[in-house]
Amino acid sequence: MKYAITGHTSGIGKAFCNLQDVKENYIGFSRSNGYDISNAKDRKRIIAESKDCDVFINNAYSLHYQTDLLYELYKQWHKFSKIIINIGSDATDRINKQPFPYAIHKAALEAASLQLGNTDSQCKVSVIKFGWVGTRKILRDVNPKKFIKVEKSADIILQIIELNKIHNVRAITVLP
Repeated sequence: MKYAITGHTSGIGKAFCNLQDVKENYIGFSRSNGYDISNAKDRKRIIAESKDCDVFINNAYSLHYQTDLLYELYKQWHKFSKIIINIGSDATDRINKQPFPYAIHKAALEAASLQLGNTDSQCKVSVIKFGWVGTRKILRDVNPKKFIKVEKSADIILQIIELNKIHNVRAITVLP
């Protein structure tokens, strides 16, 4: 399998790219190598350069642009037997006393994933909603008592990809 992933230089993305089954078979897109999903031209380049991939991991968060990328990618991939994995968040399930844009953007991504995953398309679309993942930023800024190790989150993504080869995994929530 060949993988494409956004946000591949840190956190969950970096851990995924370091997996034995992945490290020689992926292309990564991030601001550090000239791709910004908030830029429409960059999203088009990402999609064009991913056309030969079997799996796309929509990992990089950038406001609503993660959802825009999903719709634009799906438009190109829906006729093919491919897999799109969207990295969501369980923040969409929490009640916040004030507006929390991150949760709103991830809720939009989740809704889009469920909508597209419920079609008769050849392309399977999933959303994985993680609880706290022990990225450097989360450990520094939040320091949760319980968290999923970054390497374990990468293993989970690979497991969901494998399940999608046989079944249609539309959504899953993984908590520490």
